[in-house]
Amino acid sequence: SLLVATLPYKVLRLNEDNNNTAFLIISKVAKAVPDDATIVSLGYDPQSLESISLADLNKLKAGEKLASLKYNNQSPDELTRIEIAKSYALQGNLIHDVLDVGNYINPTIVKFQGRLLLAACLSVGFSGAKLKPSNGNIEFRWFNHTDYPFSTSGPYLGIENEIESLPTAMVGQDPRIIVMDDPNKFQIYFTKQLGVKYIRMGMAKVALNTTTNIIDIEHYYHAITPTLGVNLHQKNWSPFLFRNEVLLIQSIQPFLVVKTAVQDGEMVAFHESTTEMSDYYWPYGDVRGGTNAVFLPDKGVYLAFLHSAGHIPGLFMKTYVMGAYTFSAEPPFRVLSMSPYPIMPHRFYDGPWHPIKNRQIDYCIFPMSLMIEKEDVMLSFGYQDQRGYLVRIKLQKLLDTLVPVTTKPKEKKVHESAH
Repeated sequence: SLLVATLPYKVLRLNEDNNNTAFLIISKVAKAVPDDATIVSLGYDPQSLESISLADLNKLKAGEKLASLKYNNQSPDELTRIEIAKSYALQGNLIHDVLDVGNYINPTIVKFQGRLLLAACLSVGFSGAKLKPSNGNIEFRWFNHTDYPFSTSGPYLGIENEIESLPTAMVGQDPRIIVMDDPNKFQIYFTKQLGVKYIRMGMAKVALNTTTNIIDIEHYYHAITPTLGVNLHQKNWSPFLFRNEVLLIQSIQPFLVVKTAVQDGEMVAFHESTTEMSDYYWPYGDVRGGTNAVFLPDKGVYLAFLHSAGHIPGLFMKTYVMGAYTFSAEPPFRVLSMSPYPIMPHRFYDGPWHPIKNRQIDYCIFPMSLMIEKEDVMLSFGYQDQRGYLVRIKLQKLLDTLVPVTTKPKEKKVHESAH
């Protein structure tokens, strides 16, 4: 069938006289498949599997035997359980060190001035030590962490240990931060829904004022005007540093990268490059932006996380999922690899469904920020629009799970603006 052609893995049967075990083959790893039900759950027909010789099997790395993907019933919990098991079968359990960072909607956490800075909106109805409800502002706090504890002697730069606004209010949500090559500066990109027909991205330049030792907003642009997709909502643009300037991924499919410039006091996004994936497998709706992207110098690629909203087979509720992807270091930027399946840590796809009933969401993981810490990826994400988490993933283990995608060059549809 057509679907099997694009699956990022194969199920093959060993053709030995006394052994006809089926194996899941993914990323040059072979994992024994326990039963026919699992073969069916992986999208193959147990009766018509292609064969693999023992010699070819021995060329592959041996992985752990899969747990059965047999459905015991058709309840929502069971359908979800099998999806999680499938995610684990294809890429293992990637997440370790889960840290609950508190009642924040989609928090970003970055290294700044030797500490961890958290940026987020407060969860609705939550009040911290200062007893103030969320006001739709992006607010900041220092985040205490074993690797980055508060230094009691150093200045707090106008930000305390509980969440508060910078001197200038920044109305928006889903903040994504890029710390510049100048360690005193960062840029923050956020979604803006107020009073405009279309949702837009906004942007602020933030710097540490070395005289007052306070973090100041230097420039605030309430909306970035797109030159492509003008009559569409624009959100979840993913920033990354390229040759010391910030570029933004406006969409992942097609892979549209834009560059901003200020014209007449307004910020405008101009086309930088477009490519399109021609063959990739992602059964959970359109892939959309997630975290900032980080350059991996020894791999020569950028790494980022994406999100999408789709349906677990057989369920009507919408499920938000995430995955990782890499893209090329030079323009025209193109996606090189991506997760073969959503990364679905079981503790986040269990328990009560999303609290806002009319949205018909069961579970919502929303990846926000990414940083590399020695051998680990540190990833922050929002959960159920009410809490934030910071998790660690072994970088090499993650990269080993990604499968190559092919891209086709795309003709530029727009005349480049001279700027």
